[in-house]
Amino acid sequence: AGPRPLGRIGRADAWDDQATCEHAKIACLLDNLGEGVIADDLHSRFFYANQTCSGLLGGPLGQMIGTKLRDVEANAGINKVLDSREPIVREKTYIETIGRYVSVRIFPLHLRGEFEGVVSIFKDVTELNSLSREITRITEMANEFQNQIQARDAVADIGIIGTDPRFAKSIEQALLVARTDATVLLLG
Repeated sequence: AGPRPLGRIGRADAWDDQATCEHAKIACLLDNLGEGVIADDLHSRFFYANQTCSGLLGGPLGQMIGTKLRDVEANAGINKVLDSREPIVREKTYIETIGRYVSVRIFPLHLRGEFEGVVSIFKDVTELNSLSREITRITEMANEFQNQIQARDAVADIGIIGTDPRFAKSIEQALLVARTDATVLLLG
């Protein structure tokens, strides 16, 4: 019959047995985790998604449950784990359908010793990725500025006398590239 969906559990006074109560507690715990949790069955259909997942993926839970992931995102890591039954952990992977980067842990789901599907736990790292790129860009700019300052200081230390700004700029550029194996041709 396959795994039983956890789904959304009703109010506490509607619980009819201890197992339902336990499922409700687990669902509440997963909804408040702060990370998206989704589970797919052997046929790549979502059978569980928590509230955080709904927010991260931008769709209502009711529309997610039963959806075949292979039809939506064929190259998803979940599909790879379904095929290989080997876990995947990635600090940054891109989800094409929503245009976001996520940090993800995907692992096979075994119940009573049988492979039943895949569970994925993920969080959005798009903003962190953008900040990291911006830090890299600013660091490169700061390094370039530092190199220019060092080149000007070196020109002053050498004692080159000249008032033409183009000549001074040529010397500064030569000092900048002197640290590399680049070929420099000065004309004029």
